[in-house]
Amino acid sequence: MIITIFKYTILFLSIIVIISLFIGSCSKGVDKLAYKNPKISIEERVDDLLDRMTLEEKFWQLYMIPGDLSEGKEKYKNGLFGFQISVKGKSKNQTEQLLDYSGGGSALESVRLANEIQKYFVEETRLGIPIIPFSEALHGLISNEATSYPQAIGLAATWNTELMENIGVKLIFMGTTKKALII
Repeated sequence: MIITIFKYTILFLSIIVIISLFIGSCSKGVDKLAYKNPKISIEERVDDLLDRMTLEEKFWQLYMIPGDLSEGKEKYKNGLFGFQISVKGKSKNQTEQLLDYSGGGSALESVRLANEIQKYFVEETRLGIPIIPFSEALHGLISNEATSYPQAIGLAATWNTELMENIGVKLIFMGTTKKALII
């Protein structure tokens, strides 16, 4: 009787191990990538990621452009460092920086669009590297429902540090209350 119980216990444990191995092998393998493993050092993670990256992927990680995914996701299959999502380029040439700010929605709409774009880069590109979505805030948040101030060089010419501090506080408040993406 003890031998029979022992045999069934071994059989049961063997089935559990086989099922566990099967389930583990069916996962996407994301946790097996060293650059996504937070338990190893940053240096090791960076080295692993750089070794995996193609030349095109490395190039695009140095590049920020205006736009979104509306012109086709396939253009960004190699990843991208960042998108200025509240604006569009005035031409189809990605290297030109003549921008059209008229099409941007509210800051909340921009955040929703940024989340959708981020999901694509993390879940659908080969390496899953997140992007940095951003909005311009050199002289105020460039967004509908936001205030634009004079350029910093003009404000600096006033020599009014209290004015500069007040504008800085207002920019922070505007960016956080509108859930804006500012760099």
